[in-house]
Amino acid sequence: AARAELAAAGGRSGGGEPAEPATGTPVDAPADGRSPSARARPPALDAAYAALAVLALTSLVQFPFSAPVYFLYEAPLVVAGGLAALTLARGRRASLRAEPVAAGLLAAYLVFAVLWIHPGFIYTMGVRFERADLTHALPLERAGLRASAEDARTYGRLVAELTRRAEGGYTLATPDAPEVYFLSGLRSPTGTTYEFFDAPEGRVGRVLEALERRGVTAVALNREPAFSGPPPAALEAALRERFPDSLRVGRFTVRWAGPRAAGCEDDAARAGCDAGGVR
Repeated sequence: AARAELAAAGGRSGGGEPAEPATGTPVDAPADGRSPSARARPPALDAAYAALAVLALTSLVQFPFSAPVYFLYEAPLVVAGGLAALTLARGRRASLRAEPVAAGLLAAYLVFAVLWIHPGFIYTMGVRFERADLTHALPLERAGLRASAEDARTYGRLVAELTRRAEGGYTLATPDAPEVYFLSGLRSPTGTTYEFFDAPEGRVGRVLEALERRGVTAVALNREPAFSGPPPAALEAALRERFPDSLRVGRFTVRWAGPRAAGCEDDAARAGCDAGGVR
């Protein structure tokens, strides 16, 4: 702006025609606004750097815990990073040697993924190979998924018991059992997915208050939570008092207050229901 004013003033003082207004851009600046070094750098280099930077950043993701399953987050970016490294090698003398090596590594990784990772499952990934037995369809309207025989049997019976006993559309599935809400179509009175996200202070009181407010009549206790540990003893005691009847369904214990489950009407049969197993 100052340069434009000086140019205009110079034109007027000289008595000639007024100078054309300046644009405010230095005369030696490139038209696209990029520095000479940036203009000399090929665009492929920028793209390769971006791919490798994202790959490096994603390799740090280990939230909320560190586990081999995060390899699945990283694997597609490893392919992108390999292609980026191959791009950087192009045009160099080493490219004749680097390209076959990179292509061979990518092919080996692909074969490894298809033959070793795909037939297994995340539970044993990074520890040992174990072929996943996901051959049984869940007998539920809300999910057309394949699962193990045990899971198909457990969730089929669990959902049937909860939907039959939960009045008002609410149930409590705890700890670490958010899939129960989706599979059963019932809602959570607390809004909690995994209990380790909750503040432990006053949690028992909050849960009991939510059960009272929503009129919950049946709950499911997960005996094998993946992350949060068993429910607090005070909560389990309160649930046992509020819902005295129980039925063991796989790794879950269903509790309710009301009539016995089918096949558990008398005391002798009920002892078997409490002790274990899916009938």
